[in-house]
Amino acid sequence: MLENGIVGLTHDTNGNPIMHLAVTKKISIGRPAGFQGSKAPKKEDHFIFQTKNGRAEWIDDEELVRHFGTDCRELDIFLLWDDPDKNFKVSYQLWTASFCACCGNGKVALRKFELKELSNGTKAPVTQTISVNGRKAEVLTRVEPYETACPCELLEQVSMRKEIKGEKSESLLCKPVGTLYFVLKDFPSLGSLCKITTTSRRSIQQIYSAMIQILNLTRGRLAGIPL
Repeated sequence: MLENGIVGLTHDTNGNPIMHLAVTKKISIGRPAGFQGSKAPKKEDHFIFQTKNGRAEWIDDEELVRHFGTDCRELDIFLLWDDPDKNFKVSYQLWTASFCACCGNGKVALRKFELKELSNGTKAPVTQTISVNGRKAEVLTRVEPYETACPCELLEQVSMRKEIKGEKSESLLCKPVGTLYFVLKDFPSLGSLCKITTTSRRSIQQIYSAMIQILNLTRGRLAGIPL
């Protein structure tokens, strides 16, 4: 029996401590659609450093930019866990503009919407039309999460893109997502983490394979090694 703590909150069922750290820094190599009026996402050839403001919004991190510069292409980092699955979270994900609508591991997924069969034999999400600031938009009809087979026909294909009185509805695209959690060697911060996310299959395979290689060379150690 635990002398101190709560199973599922501070400890797992085996009595091991659970570490929940806030992600306060984000590093990316692109800008989302809408940044400075852009109509499409834009890739950069250098890292973009961001932090959260008081409203939990991602904004450019001026302190990191001053330190690393505006043309940084390499970073020294270290990981916090010896377990690759804790350092690098990977799954199939399908996002709308506001939430993750489906998340799967290649065998089973947890989905928050339903599909309907069309007259041509294909399937499409069940949607509804809403008004946002006086403009109509088509969005998913959310349901209670349920398990379904993974992958499915939504993997890496646009499944909903219709014109509604001149307005395009959101596009649904399922793809692999890998998020690496780490600490910047030059800016370690107690109680928090940095993250970088990729949707590239090749990058996901390379990052995971690199961690396995390091584990083999160090006989099981990943945490704290300068990378």
